[in-house]
Amino acid sequence: MKAGSILAPVLLMVLSAGAATTYRDFMDSQGRAIRGRVLRYNAVKTAVTMERDNRKVVTVPLSIFSEADQKYILQWGFNKVFLSESSFKIDAKRKEVKDKDDSYSSTIQAKKVENMGYELVLENRSTAKLENIEIEYCIYYEQERATRGKQLCEQGVRYEKIEIPYLIPKSKKEIMTEAVKIYKAELDADWIYTSGVKNVQKGKVHGIWVQVHMKLDSGEKISRNFSLPDSLNNNKAWKTSSTYVGMNSSRKKNK
Repeated sequence: MKAGSILAPVLLMVLSAGAATTYRDFMDSQGRAIRGRVLRYNAVKTAVTMERDNRKVVTVPLSIFSEADQKYILQWGFNKVFLSESSFKIDAKRKEVKDKDDSYSSTIQAKKVENMGYELVLENRSTAKLENIEIEYCIYYEQERATRGKQLCEQGVRYEKIEIPYLIPKSKKEIMTEAVKIYKAELDADWIYTSGVKNVQKGKVHGIWVQVHMKLDSGEKISRNFSLPDSLNNNKAWKTSSTYVGMNSSRKKNK
């Protein structure tokens, strides 16, 4: 098997062993076993640096391995790129999305509506082509509202999934998420709720949690997590469906 059939010929990866701490049996092209673990792969030279089970470090050509083990080593290289923050960067920026303006003002109440989403940025800084990318995201938000003399604060989630066939080397892809509507409703100063409910109801977007997956030839997935703010996934539960509240309720019909 030629290295270029899976990795770009110009790929140069010098990858640390990282989480690979166990040894496995590799087979050479003559059927002989070599026990060790991969430390680095240099695709320009098609050379593999391994640590043998006797702690000796050797660098050998990729071609000495069996076809199955060559595939394993090349996939190991892809995994290292995908899991490395320096090689594959995930970022997000909060953005207001242009949509129908549902804001209004009357002699009794003013309502300011915002349509908020996120621009996701995936940057492949390596020289490897990453394929079969799947993105899942949850946008967490809340909306206060006054109903039947009570003040409620409802928690909502917008969940979506996106598939990307590939990310070419040294490229950046920007993806705009779906948006959620939040509003601030405020009574005119001459009016109050007789029940004692606050005169102002506010909405808030708490942030976004993104999971990026790469499907492997084996059918398994490796995954990365990103959240904005960083602490969001410490106090929110991951969801795989949307919970619509406030002005987003009508979107249930479209799901």
